[in-house]
Amino acid sequence: MAHPVTIDFELRTDGFWIVVQNLATEPVTSFTATFSSAISGMLVRGNPNGARSVISDYEVFSRCQYMVPGKKFEFFVENDRTFFKINASTITVNITAITASNVRSQYTIVHNLDIYKQLLHPVIQQTN
Repeated sequence: MAHPVTIDFELRTDGFWIVVQNLATEPVTSFTATFSSAISGMLVRGNPNGARSVISDYEVFSRCQYMVPGKKFEFFVENDRTFFKINASTITVNITAITASNVRSQYTIVHNLDIYKQLLHPVIQQTN
């Protein structure tokens, strides 16, 4: 069986997003994810200390009890320039998921986010 839940980072025109999706053909009845480092997002409005939201602490990663097949959660993290200043460029995610048929999966996804830096700053080669 393929991994039932995926967590991916997407670079869009407005910045970085985390996308969580149930890829299984049946509901996921339990899902947790732990990150190798915190994923910091936008500044918390009204906080004079410059605190940022911590997307990796959202309950969907620690207490998700039910996800229908195809269910997708998308979280805006931060614009592309700020993202790399406040977050690690390599992030490991450990996932545990249990499907409705009681199949338990444990796996790790390693994201090398440095690949996106080249998209932000294209390499220009001179030709003679």
